[in-house]
Parts: sequence; structure tokens; C-alpha cells
Amino acid sequence: MNRKLHLLVVTSSHDHDPYDTSAPVTVPLGGGLSAVVQDGSRRLTVGDLGPRRTSASLLWQEAADIMLGTLGNLTAEHGTALRHRDVGAGVREIAVIGEPFPAAGLIAHPLLAVPTYRILDGGPGPALFFVTADQRLFLSSGATPPLPCTGPVDISAGHCQALESVP
Repeated sequence: MNRKLHLLVVTSSHDHDPYDTSAPVTVPLGGGLSAVVQDGSRRLTVGDLGPRRTSASLLWQEAADIMLGTLGNLTAEHGTALRHRDVGAGVREIAVIGEPFPAAGLIAHPLLAVPTYRILDGGPGPALFFVTADQRLFLSSGATPPLPCTGPVDISAGHCQALESVP
């Protein structure tokens, strides 16, 4: 079992249709983003819930627990689970060491978002997050990343809050 969370930018009602068995299992996070539950490389669908005798919220929680355990193991082994790379003035790309799951998953559940915010906050300016379509995560202290992305998103309250613009 290799469950992990990805982020999905909500673009249509199909993204959250609980009666469409082909729709992905999603949990709305706010800010136009939803968590998507994956098992390995396969995105779980509403049709998977019945045979697994579970719910979207239980799968979401289970994936977050697995990811948190992975982060703990990485921290024990390397002293940290995250790596940072400057990509421009005031913008850093955040990645998980060894990439067992995409960094965007770090803001896909409060169990992950709260410690992620606490670890990464502290730079000059606000800690704002941006997510790309390929699940990369960027942290900004006020600048916009140099590639197309969704954001800025504030996770200081433990959930995604979309902001109109970078302050």
C-alpha cells in the first residue's frame, strides 16, 4: 500500500461528484484546491470506496498518516525530511528527500500542513505557497514563482486559503 495525497485544482463539478463512480476521491481543502487520494500511481475513484468499505475522509486520513510516518523516518535518517532550492528572489522550491511523494502533498491535510507551515515559516515576509500542475511546491515571501502555478495559498490556519494576490 503506497497511499499518498496529491493536490487538484478544482475546475469542474465532475471533480467532486460523489455519485459518479469514475470521479476521483477528493476532499475539498479551500482555495480552489482539493486533496486527491492516490494508491501508487493510480488515482482512487468513488467507485473504489464500496469494495474497500471505506469513505473519502478515511482514505484521506490514512494517506496523511502514511505520509507523516514517511516524513518521520526521513527525519530520523537525514535530520530533515525536506530540501529547499532557491529558484528566484524570495522563492524557494520545497521537495521531500528521495521524493517518496510529491511536495504538494505537504499541504493536502492539516496533519501535514500544520507542521510544514511551522517548519517553513520564519523567512522575510509571509509564508505563501504555490503549487504547479506537476505537484511541485514553492514557498514565497512575497514574489511569484517563475512558472505557471496555482496560488498564492496561505496554510497558516492549517487549511488552504486562497489569496487574491501576493501581498
